[in-house]
Amino acid sequence: MKSKVNYWRSELARSPQALLLLAFSISGARKPVLRPSGSMDMDLNLLPLRLRLNRSQQFQEALTDTRRKAYGGVANSDLPFDVLLDKLHVPWSTL
Repeated sequence: MKSKVNYWRSELARSPQALLLLAFSISGARKPVLRPSGSMDMDLNLLPLRLRLNRSQQFQEALTDTRRKAYGGVANSDLPFDVLLDKLHVPWSTL
């Protein structure tokens, strides 16, 4: 495990990027959901985490911030994407 942490520490230290985007596949529902369209699914959601890399921050602090953001995202992940689009009045698009 320590070698994996050291690997990521060195990769992030050498990266010229200021932003890092990680996406995790999570199950957003505890039970099947019946949609208004009549379809039924288990709501598999993606949890994107947008992280700003701070060169002056210690690696342990970056891990702590990432953990906090991940836990916060998971705590609010039960909202299916189609419901989010409807609430924000954003039209569906296939592009």
